Amino acid sequence: MYFFPSFSLLCFVHPIPQPLPLLQLTDVPLTLSSLGIGTYLGDTDARTDDAVAAAVIHSVMNGWNVIDTASNYRWGRAETSIGAALASLLAGTVTGDFLQESEYSQDITRSMLFISTKAGFTDESLVRKLVQARKLGPSDVSGGHTLDPEYIIASVEASLERLNLKTVDLLYLHNPAEMQLKRLGWPAFRDKLKKAFIALESLREAGSIRSYGLATWDCFRVPPTDPGHVSLEEVVALAKEISKNKISGFSAVQLPVSATMPEAWLQPWQKVRGETVSLMRAAELLGVAVFTSGPLGEGELLKQMTSRLDPVVQLRAETTTAQKLLQLARSTPGGAMTSALVGHKTREFVESNTQLTLHEPLTEADFRQAMQQVKAILDRATPDTADSGNASQ
Repeated sequence: MYFFPSFSLLCFVHPIPQPLPLLQLTDVPLTLSSLGIGTYLGDTDARTDDAVAAAVIHSVMNGWNVIDTASNYRWGRAETSIGAALASLLAGTVTGDFLQESEYSQDITRSMLFISTKAGFTDESLVRKLVQARKLGPSDVSGGHTLDPEYIIASVEASLERLNLKTVDLLYLHNPAEMQLKRLGWPAFRDKLKKAFIALESLREAGSIRSYGLATWDCFRVPPTDPGHVSLEEVVALAKEISKNKISGFSAVQLPVSATMPEAWLQPWQKVRGETVSLMRAAELLGVAVFTSGPLGEGELLKQMTSRLDPVVQLRAETTTAQKLLQLARSTPGGAMTSALVGHKTREFVESNTQLTLHEPLTEADFRQAMQQVKAILDRATPDTADSGNASQ
């Protein structure tokens, strides 16, 4: 089965000497689609459940193999919706039942899909259960978030049940720095992160997860002078310390990248082996995959940029503003770039977004030229229209 050109999990092509090898994230060689399915937004009702499941089925049938969710998205219903879609996709049903006109006509197998979820934001019922069992103390939870090993293990078990899976390919700790670093300070935060990594390594050994990483918002997009800044090199070193002589399971990070959030590829705010580099470059040097989120800014970028990207020559092959924004996001330069995650549920947007994958991502030269034009467009905007919205997908 052909998946659209993106990032190969087998190796990186590095222009510098002696890079660390990229971890293989799946049991079989697999190229991940340059766009992935995000499931952050939506109402907590049956209609949205059905829409998410249908979007997952349609996207997978059209070549997308990256599916991303979290234990707290739509209060767990996002995972349940994905589980329903997977039940249909993996049950041996003839895929033609889901298709109208498509080149894909073979059955989907689990090995064709890359599924990630997240743990960290708490579910009150699960917290009560663990507190009653004396596996969790009230002080272990702060602001609806925890890195407690017992909670992480229980959260993963609940996610697997909702997803109807035995194993997820990637488990992220969900916004750990954003929720706890400034309050704790780096030494105490590092200690909590270390204990969480130990728990994740145990889940990896048990076969519940294949790899783990950090899903973030700010910590990799702020300068080293910011108290919320995290060094990717230090995180990778911590995981390596835990794994000792074995290969670490730490394999990926997730962070927002969009037309108005260029920090990951633009700003040299990371250090690797004494060299000051961007986050994307640091990830490439350290063998860490990067999944990006928030390409449409929860829809705010669509409102802000409608028709305004039409003059950008490099984006003229794309017909809608959403396609143009997604083309920019999935073309983020760097050998670590894997997939840009986007949430879509309506038939109009699912079909439009899947049409984009018929085109190649931009070359780095075209991407940088396009972003220069986008910056000029944004610089001409009024202060009120220049603000971008927050998003997780």
